[in-house]
Amino acid sequence: MLVEALLLALVAAIAVADEATLQFAFFRPVFIGAASGLILGDLTTGVIIGASMELIFASGQIGAYIPPDPVLGTIIGTTVGILTGQDVAAALAVGLPVAILGQQLKILSYTINITFVHKAERAADNADLSRIGVYHFSGLAVQCIVVALPLFFAVWLGVDYAVMLIGMIPEKLMAGLTVASKIMPALGMGMLLSMMMNKKTWAFLLAGFIASAYFALPTIGCALLGLVLAVVCDLIINWHKAEMSSSKSDEDTVEEGGHDL
Repeated sequence: MLVEALLLALVAAIAVADEATLQFAFFRPVFIGAASGLILGDLTTGVIIGASMELIFASGQIGAYIPPDPVLGTIIGTTVGILTGQDVAAALAVGLPVAILGQQLKILSYTINITFVHKAERAADNADLSRIGVYHFSGLAVQCIVVALPLFFAVWLGVDYAVMLIGMIPEKLMAGLTVASKIMPALGMGMLLSMMMNKKTWAFLLAGFIASAYFALPTIGCALLGLVLAVVCDLIINWHKAEMSSSKSDEDTVEEGGHDL
């Protein structure tokens, strides 16, 4: 597991760096789960676990609140899920508590980075741009190391124990975890909808529900239907704005003509 642990730690470092800088969405669970599955030789299971984790963490960060870390939770959860053969149930049973631990590690990295912030401020007072850059990337390195290093040792040394622990869980309890694994993504989606839903958007949710429940439209079909509705609404809104602008321009022209008379 040494090579796999190194590669998974590298994935974690890239994900953390992406979240802190460019935000190409490589830090999202659906991509992390797929990368972890590819490294562990089971891409399909990695994608399934990553997609389940994605729904749970779909609401993201709200304000100053630091949520559980999806990077650490998804990688550990995917690793355990693949190695135990329990798929999503085992992944969530292990991944969610680990994500909460990752939340504390993220807070620790932010606390450490306060030192670099103060040093960067002093460098800015002296107009020392090179040192500002060094402190900036040092803070990024701390964020990556704080997540990647514990992950490396957890996968290299601790996964075997996690696999053994999952194997000791009674079947009834595992059945309960399987049910929970199907409820948690719905809970995550509900949290996301609670932020997005209002009296102007509920009809689109209803349209998606009708398409799925009554017309058996698959997920990709519902997504394409949503894309079509979004384009149509955008065209209607732009047309309405153009009409309002044209009407206002005509009124201004009439008023100017009246003044001339």
